[in-house]
Amino acid sequence: MAGTHPYDNPPNGGTAPDEWLSISEAAALMHQSISTLRRYDAQGVLRADRTLGGQRRYRRSAIEAVLKASAAA
Repeated sequence: MAGTHPYDNPPNGGTAPDEWLSISEAAALMHQSISTLRRYDAQGVLRADRTLGGQRRYRRSAIEAVLKASAAA
């Protein structure tokens, strides 16, 4: 059943689902370590949602926004 899982919902009322990444996938995309992503989450730089099992999940769009902002700085 598509669209019924919270990780399938589009962000900000968008029409296409946003891709969710594991912490290792997000770290690879950002060229950062997993520890850095955990620190970013604690500092509020890049917030992670948690699965029922407590694993972090990151929206690809949020990661791309952070990368874009750091490139502009």
